[in-house]
Amino acid sequence: FPGVFLMVLILAAASQSEGAALSLIQYLSIGLGGFISSLLAAYGMKTAKKSRKLGRTNQAVSLLIMTVVFVLTGGRNLLKLFHVNGADRFIRLSTFQVLALSFLVMIILYAGGRILHRAKTETGEAARRDGKIADRKSVASILKETLAWAAFAAVLAAPALLLIGDGAVYLFRGFLSSLMSFGGGDAYLSVADGLFVNTRMVSSNDFYSLLVPIANVLPGSILCKILAGTGYLVGSKSGVLPGIAGAAAGFAVSTAASGVVFGVVFWIFRTFEDVSFFRMVSRWIRPIISGLLGGVIVTMMKTASTAAANLGHSGMTAILITMAVAAADLYLSSRKADQTLLLLGSAAAGLFLILL
Repeated sequence: FPGVFLMVLILAAASQSEGAALSLIQYLSIGLGGFISSLLAAYGMKTAKKSRKLGRTNQAVSLLIMTVVFVLTGGRNLLKLFHVNGADRFIRLSTFQVLALSFLVMIILYAGGRILHRAKTETGEAARRDGKIADRKSVASILKETLAWAAFAAVLAAPALLLIGDGAVYLFRGFLSSLMSFGGGDAYLSVADGLFVNTRMVSSNDFYSLLVPIANVLPGSILCKILAGTGYLVGSKSGVLPGIAGAAAGFAVSTAASGVVFGVVFWIFRTFEDVSFFRMVSRWIRPIISGLLGGVIVTMMKTASTAAANLGHSGMTAILITMAVAAADLYLSSRKADQTLLLLGSAAAGLFLILL
C-alpha cells in the first residue's frame, strides 16, 4: 500500500511538472536499480550456499537449475542489453511458463522413479495419522479465504466501473495479468506490456519512461505498483477522481489475485507436506526462483540504461554504475549495514556518478 499510495502522488505531481519530476525519478532509478539488484543477488548467493549442505551432486544440480532458468528468462534481455546480433531470436519464457515447465519435469522425474508407490503409501499414512489430506474443514477454509479476497477486490474496484469508461476492460485485463505473471516481478512487466501497452490502453512512453522508473524507486510489489499506476493513467484521462479510482482498483485486483494464488498454493503444500513429491518441490523451488530473480536483475540494468538515454547520458555507463552500486551494496550488506541507509546511499551514488 505505501508504494501504491506514493505512486499515485508522484504520478499526480508528474502530470503537473512533467520535466523536472520525471528527470529526478529517472536519475534516482539508476542507483536504486543497483540496490534492488543487490537484494536479488543476495537471495541467489544464499541459495547457492544452502545447496552446499545437500552434497556435491545436489549443489551442482542446484547451480545448473539457476543457470538454465536465468538463461530461459533473462538471456534474451541480456543479449539485447549488450547489442548482440540475433538477440530477438533467442528463446525467452515467462515466469509462469518456467514454473509450469519445472513442475512438469518434477512430475515426470517423480513418476519415472521408484518413489511413486511409496508416495501413495505415504499419502495414506499421512491421512490416517493426522487427517490433513483435503478434509472438509481445510477445503472450507481456503474457500472462505478466496471469497474474502473477492469481496475485498469488488468493494475497491466498484468506483472504477462507475467512473471509467474502460473500467470493466481494465479490471479484466488487470486480473488476468496478475494471474499470468504468477507473482509479478520481471514477468509482470512483459505481461503488462502485452495487455496494456500493445493494446494502446497505456502509451509505451508512459509505461517505460514513467511507470517503470517510479516503480523501481518505490518500495513494494512491482505487480501492485505497475497495475495501480496503469489504473491511474487509464482513469486520469477522465479526471483526477477517476484516476484515483483506477489506482484503487489496480491495487485491489493485484493484491486479491496474489492473495488467492498464494493461499491456494500454500494450502496445497500444507495439506500434502508429507507426500514425498512436495518435499522434492520444496527442495528445488528455491533455485528456480533464484534463476528467475537473475532475469529481474537484467531488467534493472535495462531500465537504468533506458533512463540514462532519456537523460542524454550513455546507457552503458548507467549499466556499469548499476553493477558497481549492486556490488558495493552486497559487500556492505555482508557487513550488516543498515538497509535504509544503503537504499538512500544507492540513490545518491547513482545520481552523483551519472552526473560525474
